[in-house]
Amino acid sequence: MVVWKDGTLVTPAHVNEDGTITAAVYEGETPLSAELLNLMQKVDTKSITIAKGTVITNNKEITLPLKYQVR
Repeated sequence: MVVWKDGTLVTPAHVNEDGTITAAVYEGETPLSAELLNLMQKVDTKSITIAKGTVITNNKEITLPLKYQVR
Protein backbone atom coordinates (compact mmCIF):
# COMPACT_ATOMS: atom_id res chain seq x y z
CA MET A 1 0.00 0.00 0.00
CA VAL A 2 1.23 3.47 -0.84
CA VAL A 3 1.06 5.89 2.08
CA TRP A 4 0.46 9.32 0.59
CA LYS A 5 1.80 12.40 2.30
CA ASP A 6 1.32 16.03 1.32
CA GLY A 7 3.86 17.76 -0.85
CA THR A 8 4.29 21.53 -1.22
CA LEU A 9 4.88 23.24 -4.55
CA VAL A 10 8.08 25.30 -4.35
CA THR A 11 8.43 26.35 -8.01
CA PRO A 12 5.78 25.73 -10.67
CA ALA A 13 6.64 24.11 -14.00
CA HIS A 14 7.23 26.44 -16.93
CA VAL A 15 8.17 26.48 -20.61
CA ASN A 16 11.55 28.03 -21.34
CA GLU A 17 12.24 30.39 -24.25
CA ASP A 18 13.91 27.56 -26.19
CA GLY A 19 10.77 25.41 -25.88
CA THR A 20 12.08 23.04 -23.22
CA ILE A 21 10.05 22.43 -20.10
CA THR A 22 11.34 22.94 -16.58
CA ALA A 23 9.58 20.56 -14.20
CA ALA A 24 7.88 21.77 -11.07
CA VAL A 25 9.84 21.51 -7.84
CA TYR A 26 8.11 20.10 -4.78
CA GLU A 27 9.11 19.88 -1.15
CA GLY A 28 7.90 16.93 0.89
CA GLU A 29 7.72 13.20 0.55
CA THR A 30 4.92 12.59 -1.96
CA PRO A 31 4.06 15.41 -4.33
CA LEU A 32 0.89 14.91 -6.36
CA SER A 33 1.83 14.34 -9.98
CA ALA A 34 0.34 12.83 -13.13
CA GLU A 35 2.86 10.00 -12.87
CA LEU A 36 1.69 9.06 -9.36
CA LEU A 37 -1.98 9.39 -10.33
CA ASN A 38 -1.44 7.07 -13.29
CA LEU A 39 0.40 4.61 -11.05
CA MET A 40 -2.57 4.56 -8.66
CA GLN A 41 -4.84 3.50 -11.54
CA LYS A 42 -2.63 0.48 -12.21
CA VAL A 43 -2.84 -0.91 -8.67
CA ASP A 44 -4.48 -4.31 -8.91
CA THR A 45 -5.75 -6.07 -5.83
CA LYS A 46 -6.87 -9.68 -5.73
CA SER A 47 -8.04 -11.94 -2.96
CA ILE A 48 -7.51 -15.68 -2.79
CA THR A 49 -8.73 -17.74 0.14
CA ILE A 50 -7.34 -21.20 0.79
CA ALA A 51 -9.16 -22.96 3.59
CA LYS A 52 -7.28 -24.66 6.41
CA GLY A 53 -6.76 -28.32 5.52
CA THR A 54 -6.79 -27.73 1.75
CA VAL A 55 -4.79 -30.47 0.04
CA ILE A 56 -2.40 -29.26 -2.65
CA THR A 57 -2.63 -31.78 -5.47
CA ASN A 58 1.09 -32.07 -6.24
CA ASN A 59 1.81 -32.45 -2.48
CA LYS A 60 4.73 -30.04 -2.76
CA GLU A 61 3.93 -26.39 -3.31
CA ILE A 62 1.49 -23.80 -4.56
CA THR A 63 2.50 -20.66 -6.43
CA LEU A 64 0.31 -17.60 -6.05
CA PRO A 65 0.56 -14.78 -8.60
CA LEU A 66 0.52 -12.15 -5.85
CA LYS A 67 1.93 -11.23 -2.48
CA TYR A 68 0.16 -12.93 0.39
CA GLN A 69 -0.19 -12.81 4.15
CA VAL A 70 -0.70 -15.85 6.36
CA ARG A 71 -3.24 -15.21 9.13
